[in-house]
Amino acid sequence: MAVSLFGSTTDRNKPINMTKNLLKALLSLTVLTAVFVFVRNGAELLPNNVNEKAKRIKNDKASDFDKAVLDEFNLLKDPTTGIIPANAHELEMKQAKLIVEKQLLDGPQSSTAATSYVLQGPSNLGGRVRSVVFDLNDPTGNTILAGSVSGALFRTTNGGANWTRQSPASERFSVTAIAQDPRPGFRNIWYYAGGEAIGNSASASGATYAGDGVYKSIDNGLSWSRLVNSNTGSLFSFDRCADIISELVVHPTTGHIYAANIGQIMRSTDGGASWNVVLGITGCNTGMVGDILVTPTGRLYAGLAGSVGSSSDGVWTSLDGTTWTQLSGTGAAGSPPEWNAFNTYRRIVLAYAPSNENI
Repeated sequence: MAVSLFGSTTDRNKPINMTKNLLKALLSLTVLTAVFVFVRNGAELLPNNVNEKAKRIKNDKASDFDKAVLDEFNLLKDPTTGIIPANAHELEMKQAKLIVEKQLLDGPQSSTAATSYVLQGPSNLGGRVRSVVFDLNDPTGNTILAGSVSGALFRTTNGGANWTRQSPASERFSVTAIAQDPRPGFRNIWYYAGGEAIGNSASASGATYAGDGVYKSIDNGLSWSRLVNSNTGSLFSFDRCADIISELVVHPTTGHIYAANIGQIMRSTDGGASWNVVLGITGCNTGMVGDILVTPTGRLYAGLAGSVGSSSDGVWTSLDGTTWTQLSGTGAAGSPPEWNAFNTYRRIVLAYAPSNENI
């Protein structure tokens, strides 16, 4: 009797079934292999795969989107583990709840006491706001000018319910300082300036928000024009101290404008037509942030960062804006003692007490 290699004649259908099963197995293996290769190649898109993502970012052809994703990941990851916690949002909500509970327990006089704030906008184009000034012409306090580092200058006449962009659309967006002429009869005159070297993404290499001098309005902030002599350098590179202006003030009796630049104080005595350096150094870098204020009686105070230079850093004062006396810093009789050495302190921010100008 003939014997089949696959068994009896009743089992002759088995080779066909086995072949089908073998083909199915091979097909499944092929699919699994393809999935594995796809997942492996796409692993760099997973947010916690930092090493693969970093390799891709190093590629010159990496897109800005890739870099933005990596930057966002680095902001959210746990610095200890290098990954984003699965319950990150829950942890945020828990922390926020604990802060509110502490505020309620500590009472209204505590340092963490809750204060009611309502967002006043603008919400569609703003940026980090660096300067807010209430219009002296409006006794209701509803007219406000606000400027942001990367979002231009905005104006509201209804307490922030609506905002209108007022700075020129064709000019630099950066606004870091705003000042109104406080003299009666001149309060329709405003000034703003821009530029920031440290803060937000500006602290990254090559990410400085450069300004281009001082702008002026003579119609109460509705239209603006650039004062060309406030910055005569290139608009495309950091080559002037006036590329970064951190503060502006207008003298209450003379109307002279003072600008705190990088490492120096600049002044205009003719409404912004011409400018001169009245304090500081000629060279500058982005770490030399300055500040200036003027009291209602006209006394000026200026602060130059501790990295400016041994003869110029510290706090200074002047009655006329021309002759300055050093109050603290290197060589200023050791007041305070911690400041009596070059580079022992950095940025200076000034304020005075309205109840007593000596404070």
